[in-house]
Amino acid sequence: MIAGALSDTEAGKAVDALLGGLPEGGPVDPPAIQADFTPRRILLLQPDAEASSLTFIGPLPPTAEGHEFDDIILVKALGVGEGSVLFNAVRTDLRAAYGFSAGLGAFSRANRFLVLRGQVETSKMAQVEEAVLKAYTTFRETGPEGPVSNLKAPFAANIQKTAGQPASVSFSGVMPESW
Repeated sequence: MIAGALSDTEAGKAVDALLGGLPEGGPVDPPAIQADFTPRRILLLQPDAEASSLTFIGPLPPTAEGHEFDDIILVKALGVGEGSVLFNAVRTDLRAAYGFSAGLGAFSRANRFLVLRGQVETSKMAQVEEAVLKAYTTFRETGPEGPVSNLKAPFAANIQKTAGQPASVSFSGVMPESW
């Protein structure tokens, strides 16, 4: 996909110049990846360190039928920025870190994962681990606080803002399904 102030002829010439001379190819299937999410605990101990890293990684369901946007909204409520569930549990309640965050990762649409992570005060590591697990469990049981429409509003505003920007629209149009 080409975006911008180009005629069809100019765009065609640009594509021909870019791809000219490449050999013919056929469809390529992505490799079958099977992630191993067997629970394990890895500790690298340095007791005199002021800060330590704590990370949780767990599987998410495949997105063969969509729902990526739902995941983004929920992850934002769980652990993106001040006011998120994890920020409140670790920073506000325990004063054990500057923050604690949540994020999404994927090897493919079938192998996705949730990451909860942060640097915490080493002396409070056990308290933080317990607080994060409790906050996550409660979030799974009760969901985000307040109406979901409040969580969607910033995304809707950004979509309206970028709808007229060719680069943003074209990137959305060519994003591979494996993302």
